[in-house]
Amino acid sequence: MMIFMLSMCIVLPASAAEDTSTLSLWCVKDEEIVDGMHWQIFRVGHRETSDYVFEGAFANYRPTLGDTTKSMLEWDAKTVSSVANTLRVNALIDGLPCLSEGYTDEKGNLNFTGLEDGLYLVIGDSLDKGEKTYIPSSIFFEVNSEQENYLNAFPKIIYVTMNSEAENYSVRKVWANNENQPPALDSYITCEIYCDGELRETVRLDRTNNWEYRWTDKPGHDWLVREKEIPENYTVTYDGNHYQYIIVNTYDETITTETTTSTQKTTVTTTETSTVTTAKTTITSTEAAKLPQTGQLWWPVLPLTVGGLLLIVAGAWIRKKDE
Repeated sequence: MMIFMLSMCIVLPASAAEDTSTLSLWCVKDEEIVDGMHWQIFRVGHRETSDYVFEGAFANYRPTLGDTTKSMLEWDAKTVSSVANTLRVNALIDGLPCLSEGYTDEKGNLNFTGLEDGLYLVIGDSLDKGEKTYIPSSIFFEVNSEQENYLNAFPKIIYVTMNSEAENYSVRKVWANNENQPPALDSYITCEIYCDGELRETVRLDRTNNWEYRWTDKPGHDWLVREKEIPENYTVTYDGNHYQYIIVNTYDETITTETTTSTQKTTVTTTETSTVTTAKTTITSTEAAKLPQTGQLWWPVLPLTVGGLLLIVAGAWIRKKDE
């Protein structure tokens, strides 16, 4: 117990007693400081035992998450990035209010302070400087003051060079992690395409167009694509780059509303401000655990043991007689 208490004192930072944390953004591209970039931060949810719960305006979204039983720090970078981009698409299209906002200073730095424990999304606007347009990646992270109160973030930033020629864009639909997907031949999705925050057109993606749609437009626009209605038992992520957009639906058989057996019944309880993205069943039993039974009885053991000893004695006697 003394060793455990000592190790806890060593691991926790000196500021762990504080109730809030700070996120420090640093925006640099190829050693070039990106100042004047506008950023917004949103609180999207919190951790509840071994799951992540989205809350408030983000409660109805169903992004494809990593293993929620593990810390987000154990997820691969692509998964975290996909979740961040998916939440960004919904936040921008639905015009959700942010928790705080600001611009990077002459050092490319911006701090968000007073963050309570929970899940957060940080998104930045594209920035035009001369012939270059800087496009920042979004950030999805968890604040846990028991681990650290001051976090540094270095968002990935790409830039494109402006030109006068028309550019080609595309959106493609992908069904993930199931050989039989999509579930039916007549399956389709409705995709909304937004230009500079305004709905430009709505298209249907299905087998007839190979789940893909292409268009051409003048450069200098910010495009967003979103699936209008997520299919039942699926989650979604939005990936791609400035020209190619991918909608990925992942089948999740754990998405259920109620599970009932002859001995257990699970009820999913929600509040007005939070929703669990995937319902999980936890079974608690009051009976003592039993070892598996093979059907073998124990009474033959004694006579078999005695018989074995008699055979050994008989064998020894026969060998001595032969000698």
